This record gives sequence, C-alpha cells and structure tokens, in this order.
Amino acid sequence: MTSIFALLVALATPQASQPAPSSEAKALLRDLSNLVLAAEWQIWHIDYYEVEGLVPNALHCVCRADTETLEAAQTWLEAKVERLGGPPERAWSANGADLSAIKRLLTADRTRQVLVAARAVAKERCPFWMHPSNSYVDRHRPAGRITFNFDGGGLFTATRLDGELRLGGGGSGRLSIAYGLNERWSIRSGPELGGAGLLDNSLETEDIKVTAFAAIMTSIRRRYALWHWDVEAGPITAGVPWRDVQRYGGRLGTIIGLTYPRIARVQPWAGVRAALDYLPAQGGEVSQWVWRSGFRVGFDLYPSD
Repeated sequence: MTSIFALLVALATPQASQPAPSSEAKALLRDLSNLVLAAEWQIWHIDYYEVEGLVPNALHCVCRADTETLEAAQTWLEAKVERLGGPPERAWSANGADLSAIKRLLTADRTRQVLVAARAVAKERCPFWMHPSNSYVDRHRPAGRITFNFDGGGLFTATRLDGELRLGGGGSGRLSIAYGLNERWSIRSGPELGGAGLLDNSLETEDIKVTAFAAIMTSIRRRYALWHWDVEAGPITAGVPWRDVQRYGGRLGTIIGLTYPRIARVQPWAGVRAALDYLPAQGGEVSQWVWRSGFRVGFDLYPSD
C-alpha cells in the first residue's frame, strides 16, 4: 500500500524541467551540431578519430565562447543525452543493436564529445587573438550579419516558341548580397545572367535557338540543421541584347539545398533549382512560359567573423 501511495505521489508531482540555455549557448550548440551532422552525413566511423578530426573546427567556436556559455552548452548536451536514453551503448543494447533507433542520441553524444575534447585543449591551442566573448553568435549561420554570395549551374529549359515545344540546356550565374534576419531566416537579392540553346522538333543542331535573360532575384532562405529551402521571385528581361527586342516579365522559383559548415570565411552549398518565367504578350509576341531547372552550387562569403 505504501509503495502504491509513493508511486501516485511521484506521478502527481511535476517533474523539474531543465532550463533553456542562453541564446549564446544555443548558438554554440547549433555550430557544434552542424559540424557533427556534416561529418555524419559523410559517414561517421570510429568515434575517437572522427572527434579528433573535428576538434580544429570546433576550436573556432569554443575559443570564442566564454566559460559560462561553454558550461551551459555542455550541461545541456549531457542532459539531452540522458533524456534520449543514453549512454549510447546502453540504448543500443536496449534497442536490439539497431543504430538507426538511436540516431538522435548518437548525434547529441558525439556533439558532447567534440565539445569536451575541444575544451580540453582550448587553453593551449586557442590563438591569443581569438578572445572569448559573452555575446557568442553563430559562426555557421549569417544571423544578424551581411554576406556576399555567388551561385551558378546548368539549367534544363523548356518553352513553347514559334508554335512548337522547344527543349534545351544552358546555365546562369548570380551575385547577391544577403542578410541573416535570425538563425533560421535570411534574405538575399542580386542580379542573375544566363541563357540557353533550344532545339526544335527536328533536333538539328543548326536550328538551335539561342536565348538569353537577365533578372534581379530576391529570395527568402529557411535554414534547418544542414538543409535549406529558398523561395525566390523577381523581374526578368529576355532576349539577346544585340539581336532581339527585349521582352519583360517575371520569375517565381525555389531551391532545395544542403549548406556545409564554413571553411574559413567561405560557406559552400549545393542544391536543385526550379523556376518558372512568364513573359506577357508584348511587341507583337504572344505570351510565353519558360521552365528552368537544374543543379546549383554556390558559396557565401563572410566579410568577418
């Protein structure tokens, strides 16, 4: 009877929840987690060597964080490991030796290991000019900062031209400037130039129609751990400048991609893009829709840390 009463009391008693870490600790946790997730995405092998390999990049974060931020981040990770059923060895056995069942736990524990390893050598290896700050900001996200960006790639193009469907390929490049609204959202805008060669139904190379376009694109980017998506829109002008009468219209598009952790001041990313152009009837030409899609690679340049 006493044991039943004790159980009822325990169930009725609210459990103390762990306080949320500070914004600085959250930023540090995001940075370290990004490093681990990128390493896992490339396939994580032996913990010791994987952690050892991540310590140099982790030090770029740890050296900039003060003791309070480091302690808060480590405490949070330790509690998360326990909350997810850790340590991993015990959880692995309890889940029938299924690693996929403890994926989140492994990521949390590996992040903890990287933080502990970096802290253990920080005093000897942090450069004298890299001072700890009590206002740590994301290193691997442009939150509250301006970045300069370039992206480009090939584009499959499809449109109806001169009464028939034309397919072809080409490419484009874009320069833009971006601002991180916060750790999740950023906005970027800049000019894009591109073109394509379009085949007609005969598929004869001498009948290729060369087209060109220019655009001013503005996009909103939503970042997750490593993945991101963009929604973009902007005005376009179509036609080879020295040959065609320019036509004006608009574009709506999207990008789904993967953002890699920063390498020095450069942060590479890659993804796939799809866009739809609309050119209304003008200058004796009928209205035209143009579909463009293809693989995209880019990089964001951080002017400073």
